[in-house]
Amino acid sequence: IGREKIKCRPKGSGGVTTRMPPDVQEKYDALHLEHAKLVKAAEEKADESLSKSEELTRDALEVEKEI
Repeated sequence: IGREKIKCRPKGSGGVTTRMPPDVQEKYDALHLEHAKLVKAAEEKADESLSKSEELTRDALEVEKEI
């Protein structure tokens, strides 16, 4: 048991951590921001026009697939 504790993460450190190269991290962050903007725009357009909202939602789903 003593050997296992050395390898364990500290309590409350959170879930799984993913390490990415800096260039991949920048691309991921940019895509994540673009997805958030598209979702927000789709929600705002939902009251005005259903077709525009659907188009923005489709675009958001495509960006999400790239992530």
